Amino acid sequence: MASVLAATAMTSPAMVLATEWRPVVTERLVRVPARHLERAIQRDYAASGLAGAISDIEGRIATQQTVIADIEAAMEGARDDGVVRELRHRLLIEKRGLLAALGERTELDRSRLQTKIRLMERLQKKHDRQARGSSAAEAKFEQDRKNALSRLEAASGKVTDALVESGRMPDSDYADAYGRNEAALARLRDAIAAHPMNRDVGHADDDPAAAIDRVMAESQARLAILTQEETVISHMARLLSLDAQSFADEMEEADGETPERGSGTSVFSVVDLFTN
Repeated sequence: MASVLAATAMTSPAMVLATEWRPVVTERLVRVPARHLERAIQRDYAASGLAGAISDIEGRIATQQTVIADIEAAMEGARDDGVVRELRHRLLIEKRGLLAALGERTELDRSRLQTKIRLMERLQKKHDRQARGSSAAEAKFEQDRKNALSRLEAASGKVTDALVESGRMPDSDYADAYGRNEAALARLRDAIAAHPMNRDVGHADDDPAAAIDRVMAESQARLAILTQEETVISHMARLLSLDAQSFADEMEEADGETPERGSGTSVFSVVDLFTN
């Protein structure tokens, strides 16, 4: 793997900053519904320099794969030995570039996943602090809200009953307005209940801790796969090195050169000249 990465160009601090992703645990992220957490993180990542860098490398990889396929196709149809040697040389160069791009993409992908895991750890701590900070005041606020709603509904019912009992309900302007408002409120309540964003209410994905754990587990699993990919790249680099050595030996033989095999005639072969 080191030999592959060594083939990549050195990057300046400015270039490194341009390929970073620095997500921040904002209040908006903390308050996002748990089942939409992954989508919110993906939007933040997509706007980062790291996302752009990985996209650029993916484009380079696709281009180099196409070039390699074209060279291999040309080699199959080539008849001139000189042309074949030139194509083989180009093929080695393109494969080296492809391995370098694959190694660079793997490193950037590892950075993305590690950043994502750190973000989840910070988000988990934030949720834990807020959970500990949930006080009796919050519970009292919720109870006061429910009590106020109950009083409102009770008062509404009393007014309606009074109007019905007085016989003024059918002809009252208030009755007409009240009926229209009640019908509108009913339609709004039905629309809210049927909204796609509310269909999964009560689902396990609404649990922030469970959502964070799931994202972290998926990221860690992807990191394990990246480790396997790095092993595959290192093996491909080894094969490429062997191909390059074989090609170099063939070129020396074609040029009339022979590999170095010693200093020439052995001194033992001339002993008889001195003993006879």
